[in-house]
Amino acid sequence: MQEKEFDYNFESVDGLKPAAVLIPIFEKDGELHLVLTKRSQTVQHHKGQICFPGGRMDDVDQSLWHTALRETEEELGIQAAHIYYIHELPKLNTPSMFEVTPFIGFLHHHPNFAPNPHEIDSIIVVPLTHFKNQNNLRIEHREYFGKTYPVPFFNYGSYEIWGATGRIILNLLDHWA
Repeated sequence: MQEKEFDYNFESVDGLKPAAVLIPIFEKDGELHLVLTKRSQTVQHHKGQICFPGGRMDDVDQSLWHTALRETEEELGIQAAHIYYIHELPKLNTPSMFEVTPFIGFLHHHPNFAPNPHEIDSIIVVPLTHFKNQNNLRIEHREYFGKTYPVPFFNYGSYEIWGATGRIILNLLDHWA
């Protein structure tokens, strides 16, 4: 799909906070779809950005998988009982100082979303095939922590999906799709 040497991760830095995201996937009209969110302007981190549901690990979480499930329920109203664990993707570091573990979760049926308006501005459902189309991907180079990295950008309608979310999508395509 992309350059063979695509670097999904930044160099390790001290002080990273553990976090997890869920890559919710469900079947609609015989095709797999990903669920993404546009963050509200009232959240602390990543205002207005497109991302997967997730966040920082809390003391109440038994594992990072539980963090992803808890955050998905808090943000989208999808209960853990409706999510089937598929696979854990490699961790990645973000410029906002998180070490993110992405989990692929299959939704048993088309979700009935109940988004939290304090965290979520909108829900975006994208066919997985959109990300497989090379014409929908561009790579830019950005500097983080004094080093230049490739940063993937996907456009979907009026949405621009980039950064850690773009890296997770490319990793998903390489490891699973």
